[in-house]
Amino acid sequence: MPKEERDKDQDINHNGEWDSFLKELDDTDLFKEDSLLKQDSKERRRDIKEDKFEEELFESPEKIIKEKTKERTIESIIDQELFSVEKEEIVSFEEEKGFEGLEEVKPEISVERIIKEKEITIPLKKRRRYLERALTKIKKIKEYKAIGQIICLAACIALAVFLSFQAINRYLQARAYLHKGITAIEERNFKKAEDYFKKSFKYSFNKIKVCHQFALSYAPIRPQTAIFILKAVLREKPEDLNLLNSLLVVYGNLGSIKEAEDIYHKILRIDSENVKAMAVLGRTYLNQGDIEKAFLECEKALNIKYDNVSSLFLLQSILMKKKLYNAATGVHRFIYKITEEKQCDPYILCQLGKIYFERNRKKLAEELFRVTVKHNPSCLEAHYYLGVLFHEKKILNRAAAEFQFVINKDHKHANAHNGLGQVYYEKNMMEKAFFEFNNCLRLDPSHKKAIYNLANVYFYYFDELKKCSQLYEDAYRLGINTVDLHYNLGVAYYDNKEYTKALTQWKKILPKEIDNPFINYNLGVVNLRLNELDEAKERFSRALVIFQKRLLKAYKKLTANEEMEILNCISNVYNNQGIVYELMGRKQEAMTSFAQSVEVAFQAKKKNKIAYDNLQRLFQGIPLTMAIFPVCLEDKISKEYIKKEVEKKPKYWEFKTTSDAFTYTVCFLIALFIFGSFKFLVRKKSVFDLVYQLSRKAERAI
Repeated sequence: MPKEERDKDQDINHNGEWDSFLKELDDTDLFKEDSLLKQDSKERRRDIKEDKFEEELFESPEKIIKEKTKERTIESIIDQELFSVEKEEIVSFEEEKGFEGLEEVKPEISVERIIKEKEITIPLKKRRRYLERALTKIKKIKEYKAIGQIICLAACIALAVFLSFQAINRYLQARAYLHKGITAIEERNFKKAEDYFKKSFKYSFNKIKVCHQFALSYAPIRPQTAIFILKAVLREKPEDLNLLNSLLVVYGNLGSIKEAEDIYHKILRIDSENVKAMAVLGRTYLNQGDIEKAFLECEKALNIKYDNVSSLFLLQSILMKKKLYNAATGVHRFIYKITEEKQCDPYILCQLGKIYFERNRKKLAEELFRVTVKHNPSCLEAHYYLGVLFHEKKILNRAAAEFQFVINKDHKHANAHNGLGQVYYEKNMMEKAFFEFNNCLRLDPSHKKAIYNLANVYFYYFDELKKCSQLYEDAYRLGINTVDLHYNLGVAYYDNKEYTKALTQWKKILPKEIDNPFINYNLGVVNLRLNELDEAKERFSRALVIFQKRLLKAYKKLTANEEMEILNCISNVYNNQGIVYELMGRKQEAMTSFAQSVEVAFQAKKKNKIAYDNLQRLFQGIPLTMAIFPVCLEDKISKEYIKKEVEKKPKYWEFKTTSDAFTYTVCFLIALFIFGSFKFLVRKKSVFDLVYQLSRKAERAI
């Protein structure tokens, strides 16, 4: 080696700063020589290159350095060596430990070794500058590795979030397809249901649950398909109680008792106290009509768990079959009391409500229907009967709302159309009532109530008596037999001059309404038309007596309008009675009747022209002939049937007789005396107690 170069090296080595700097570099973990040369093959190659390089240097060092500096600078040599060593270390570490240990890898590089290996003479300032550059590059490499690790971690988190979102989306898709399939089954579109079932099965994580729900939705429409699906699922989970219970329910609905009993015994082997299976088997027995076996299963279930709701519902159904309706209502109230969610069986409650409605227990029926509607708002029968009850209570707006709800849900509900028409009829909205009654008859042409109500609309509103007479006859033929029907039909017949038919209709209601003055008056007019004078006289006299009694009541009540109407009716009766007397040849009595008719009409502030003309005719001596007979008759028959006045029940402060008043007064005085004496005794006792306490205090003081 040349002497000049050795002197330079000695000067560099004697420099204290350079030695301390190199020691700091050697002490750091970044520079370790062992990890750079792990593979033997690479070390051998490097040794060979170093030997060749040393030989070249010994031959002509200055020439070689000049050629090397021309080809590449020292900076590029260090950069290349650093990059090659770093690359080898990273590749070898990835092969040994994988991607997770990147934090522990540190580039183990010795810049001094590289310089010594290459035998490059570098000035001190340049050497320091190169080493600083090398250190900054090493730090950058470390930063890049940390950034890479953070990026990898972020990528892992993003991948996890993406996979979780994908799983949630898959679950929602499976659920959506499941609901679409169930709705398709309810719409009986089984091809769509199968497609949705396949898609839901594809996206779902819980395949058994999907199959179970599809089987339950198939059960009411296609029970065999439901059984096939449940059996297929049970091959994978033969001891799943939910699946076995569902299969038991399907067999129970089909009525196949043997298969149901087999499944029931399987369930009991797994769970000997499965109350649900006992209730389902009991329901199966009940549907087949075997009430005793059903009751035994119900008793078993209730002995195990007395507050099991399904068993109590079964007991309620058994009591309904045995016609123990009050006991069934008691079971309902017990269930309603013990359950927090106030559970009930809407079907049974609706049936109970109908029974109580037919038995005229309207209050209890309304309570049951209200509970039914609360728990099952789609129960149209309960809404309909609530409308009927509100209509009977004259709560017309609520009744109309209930009937309209039923019609909106089922526009083919004939009874609801009829009920809504009756509400409109009572609200005097005749056009709407006419429309609803026609809708009811379009749906059910033999609906007797709608026929009768439509006849009333024709009779009172449209005044078409020919049409209403035909409708009244149809209603009577279908089973309606009311006083109003016979009265209105008689009026229609009379208007059509069918007097015999009118007479037969009014005679049908005469025994029930013997004290009705209008019926007696109408019968008298018809008898007069048919020349039945004795009967006409009897009816007119009867009507006259009843009208006079009503007139006295009107005087007492001081109702002017009612008084005028009664006076007008009495005037008409006197006029027709005079015609009867005239036809019987009793002119004096006829003249008296006509005069009384005119006088009563004057009291009513009206002028009875027919009675006045009849009186003038009698004074002039003009005989009564058939030609002028209809003109002389007052035959304005009342269309509105006025019912017999019902005697009101006396309130507790009203008395029918003086003896009742005396009895109640005596009882009241006795009760008052007992109460007063009791109060006096209590007061006396308290006084004695006070005296006793004072005496005791005096004794103590003494």
